[in-house]
Amino acid sequence: MSLKGKYALFRAFCFVLVLSSVQAAASAQEIKSRNRLPVIAGQPLTGAAAIRLHGSQGNVRFQSSVGRDLTELAILTTAREHDQPYEWSLHEMEAIAVGLDPAVIDVVRH
Repeated sequence: MSLKGKYALFRAFCFVLVLSSVQAAASAQEIKSRNRLPVIAGQPLTGAAAIRLHGSQGNVRFQSSVGRDLTELAILTTAREHDQPYEWSLHEMEAIAVGLDPAVIDVVRH
């Protein structure tokens, strides 16, 4: 290999090293910023407090566009599929209260 070829190879190698270190630093910064929870009153939020502050758990269940009866049907179906009697018993009563037909609940149960 000629001296010119070796120099070109060396430059390419140096470029890859510099680019890799810049990419690694940018990636580390992005990951660091992505995994931070906001600080309120000088204390970082815990996961549960962040969920409560965001309020997403209530919106999904109570303000769904499919309606409360279909939401409860989905919860009952999931509880039955995963054999969760506690979840089933709570949401069976809720499903009846929001107007889901008891015959539909029996179909999911059996």
